[in-house]
Amino acid sequence: MATQMLQKCQTTNPVQLRLLELLETKLQWKKYDAQLLIFPELTEQELRNLCYGTYQIKQAKSYIREHLTQSPLVDNDIEFIIELCAQYDDLVRVRFESRHCNNKNHIATVQFKLYTESPISGWYCTCTSGWRDVGCCAHVAALLWHLGVQRANINENTHPLSADHLFASIDDSMQFSEVEESDEEQDDNDNDNHVYSVASNSTDSDNSTSGEEVVD
Repeated sequence: MATQMLQKCQTTNPVQLRLLELLETKLQWKKYDAQLLIFPELTEQELRNLCYGTYQIKQAKSYIREHLTQSPLVDNDIEFIIELCAQYDDLVRVRFESRHCNNKNHIATVQFKLYTESPISGWYCTCTSGWRDVGCCAHVAALLWHLGVQRANINENTHPLSADHLFASIDDSMQFSEVEESDEEQDDNDNDNHVYSVASNSTDSDNSTSGEEVVD
């Protein structure tokens, strides 16, 4: 693995160079649900080999969750939106929202070739780490994980808008409300006890004073 990493360090990113050359041709990209794409199947080990580890893969899963959106056509359906190039069918890209800057996207692009021993030809991302050849950034890892390993299948229970998550949030809020109401009731009882105590003390004080006057 160390030898492969050294070799990659000495080469340029082929997908980056290709995309830079194609910028002048004004490529057309169209959005699709990821389930409509025929993408090479990858094992988890193959993805780990591409990433040279598991760090990016661990980050990738949260990027996938954040990229899931509600389908505009089918109720209760969740989509993972990809973009396919109209001129070249070996390119796929995904726009991931930046976590650190509003209104900014990181575009991860993968070049692939079906039915070959090495189906992933290369990748490039517009984030600060996306240009490297040794391993890949978390955005590219997210694209490869979802399309290659997960086969674009979505576990709806993991989505923030899923019914399970919504019910769990409602339960949490209800429990929190009950705690608040209990605290308020306790405060009211404490206040009532305090008022009663003050009134009692005042009555005792009056009785004591009237008693003294009788003595005098």
